[in-house]
Amino acid sequence: MLPLDLSEDGQALTIEDSEDERPEALFEQLERQQELEAVVASLPERYRITITCYYFEQLNYQEVAELLEIVSLSAVAHRKLKTFSGGMKRRVGIAQALLNDPKLLIVDEPTAGLDPEERIRFRNLLSDLEGDRTVLLSTHIVEDIAQTCQNLAIMKSGKVLFQGTIADLTRETRGNVWTMTTQGTRPSGDFTVVSTLNMGTTAQYRVVGTPPSTEDASPVEPSLEDSYVWLMREQRISSGSDLA
Repeated sequence: MLPLDLSEDGQALTIEDSEDERPEALFEQLERQQELEAVVASLPERYRITITCYYFEQLNYQEVAELLEIVSLSAVAHRKLKTFSGGMKRRVGIAQALLNDPKLLIVDEPTAGLDPEERIRFRNLLSDLEGDRTVLLSTHIVEDIAQTCQNLAIMKSGKVLFQGTIADLTRETRGNVWTMTTQGTRPSGDFTVVSTLNMGTTAQYRVVGTPPSTEDASPVEPSLEDSYVWLMREQRISSGSDLA
């Protein structure tokens, strides 16, 4: 029996160290654990309490405090989780994942739906974490990969199309990215328009592929996004798929 004496109001909560493996017994223990955790979370720091529950390892509150500092949530640790923003909740998830000091951390679409400021904060957090462990980031947001990853793999339909560094991928794309300036008419040809910059009376287009010889096109260094577009174009060409 593990008692927790709350001397301020004279109440006491307990968890039994039972060997009863019945499912209903486990649920009863979990309910008591949640009740205890709700109390401990509101206690002053001077109460140094470690709780052990059925199927639960000891919770190191010093480690919890350190992890909250790592994910920049120490200042709001007293708040209820339901009051947190989406980005803050995801940082809580990272802290939970780090409790056992894993050597491999897997994150799936961690910045989807976040505002720009929170996305930058989360990317910086992932970059800081990669020094002590391997971080596997699964995302469709190319900018997140460019800002955080050293190595990447691109998959389609379960097949790995590329595996290597960002520099390797952009090197393969060099010579196939161009900028073209027109009077506003969108160019067409054997290329993919990646972006458009409105310059008032003219428009500048960034394209991946082969521009027509009649157009005033200038080669530029490829970005990771350009390289991804080029790789997918080449894959579709080799498989005979429509580029549209």
